[in-house]
Amino acid sequence: MTTTTTTTTTTTTTTTTTTITTTTATTTTTTTTTTTTTTTTTTTTTTTTTTTITPTTSTTTSTTTTPTTTITTTTTTSTISTTTTTTTTTTTTTTTTTTTSTTTTTTTTTTTTTTTTTTTTTTTSTTTTTTTTTTTTAAAAAAAAAAAAAALLLLLLLLLLLLLLLLLLLLLRLRRLRLRLLLLRLLRLRLLRLLLRRLRRLLLRLLLLLLLLLRRILLLRLLLLLQLLLLLLLLLLLLLLLLLLLLLTLLLLLLLLLLLLLLLLLLLFLLLLLLLLLLLLLLLLLLLLLLLLRLLLLLLLLLLLLLLPLLLLLLLLLLLLLLLLLLLLLLLLLLLLLLLLLLLQTIWARYNECFLLNIL
Repeated sequence: MTTTTTTTTTTTTTTTTTTITTTTATTTTTTTTTTTTTTTTTTTTTTTTTTTITPTTSTTTSTTTTPTTTITTTTTTSTISTTTTTTTTTTTTTTTTTTTSTTTTTTTTTTTTTTTTTTTTTTTSTTTTTTTTTTTTAAAAAAAAAAAAAALLLLLLLLLLLLLLLLLLLLLRLRRLRLRLLLLRLLRLRLLRLLLRRLRRLLLRLLLLLLLLLRRILLLRLLLLLQLLLLLLLLLLLLLLLLLLLLLTLLLLLLLLLLLLLLLLLLLFLLLLLLLLLLLLLLLLLLLLLLLLRLLLLLLLLLLLLLLPLLLLLLLLLLLLLLLLLLLLLLLLLLLLLLLLLLLQTIWARYNECFLLNIL
């Protein structure tokens, strides 16, 4: 008799992944009811006048016996009755307008809960085989065949269990790979969003910098244009000054020529006067006196006539001198403006350099 004890230990690991997705939908309905009531009152007054004429006849008969005389007196009395009926109808119309506005706000909250449960089952089976050896060889062979069949069945069962475990492990790995792929996609999407945001910020900064540079370039161009305009004004003023100086020199030359001519005329006139005086002295003293008086008057008139253009020329000279002073003042003001513009340009250039250095 042989006793064989076989202990078989089977470990089964079961991993269960439970994904619970809870979707909560919150619907907020706001109903606004506006009721408008319009009351219209209509009053109708109807007046009915009814006139009734009722005639009343009364007959009075008087009989006198002694001559037979019958006197019949008929009196007709008419009664006029007037009935006035006033009917007042008041109609009240009430119009009620109800406006109902319904605002429905639906908030959907989705909560996903993933629960992974790993269950490990260890099965220990102990098989005790008791073999009784008898003298019969046929029974021993039958028992050996039965034992071999049982062993084969156990091996087949173990192989099936191993295949099931492998399938479960493959399914778990596939699920993990899917989850990893989903996580990788989410991470890629987040990275792409972050990159897009950074690119937008960089583009906005570049646009701001370009706008600032364009503003500064435009301001510099405006300053240059102002400087050019001021230079042109200065050139025009210088030309005007030169023209005025030329006119002044010409007028001065004319004045000198006129003065020389006047002096020559005076000298000639004096010489003539002296000659006339000598002649007149020779002829007659009285006539000379009269002539002298007349000549003196003529001289005075001539002097006045000669001095008038001189006075006019002097006035013109004074006016030209005043114009020269005004032009000199304008030149000084323009020079001051140019100096201020140069200072502003230098300050602006330093500010731009500092700004560009800060940007860099």
